[in-house]
Amino acid sequence: MLSRPIQVVHVAGPGTRILVVGAIHGNETAGIAVVRELQRSHSGANLWLVPSLNPDGVVHGTRQNAHGVDLNRNFPAMWQPIGQPGSTCDAGARPFSEPETRAARDLIRRIHPQVTVWFHQHMDVVWAYGRSTAAGRCYARAAGLPFLHRRWLAGSATLFLVAFALNGIGFVNYYVLVIGLWLMLILVADRRPGASGERTTGRET
Repeated sequence: MLSRPIQVVHVAGPGTRILVVGAIHGNETAGIAVVRELQRSHSGANLWLVPSLNPDGVVHGTRQNAHGVDLNRNFPAMWQPIGQPGSTCDAGARPFSEPETRAARDLIRRIHPQVTVWFHQHMDVVWAYGRSTAAGRCYARAAGLPFLHRRWLAGSATLFLVAFALNGIGFVNYYVLVIGLWLMLILVADRRPGASGERTTGRET
């Protein structure tokens, strides 16, 4: 059970349906300020905003949630037991063992975002893989940042979204952008003709 509720703010608009998560690690909170600014924006986008998916971790200044689990290792796509209980990257007892990751899953299934943005910190690079590679390289050149071509991490939110998309929504681009200390995991989606079903496991191809 969560000690503190996860806030979700909907800023309705006629444009692209975008989910933005300001923080998934409680010691990486710079993105929360961005989400707060988006609440006051008039972009025309259909915004679904989560200041923090890990409010307990934010209060305690810890990467993990109140159970000592790294939420960005607790999603089901290629999940594997990582670390000892309470260690930095503890993946939890099983996929979706944590209330926060279940809340994220339920919200994603509910709103089917066309774009998702996840804020992290401490990596001054543009990280992209698979279908995101071309977009990532383009952004790296424009931003003057190093480009990192690396697979998505096992059990991460991004890899879950890739699997979810390939099994139902049909994402066409996946890319990660870094601005200063903010690492943004961005997926741009477009529904494929005839796509159906929602499975929460799988891998990018």
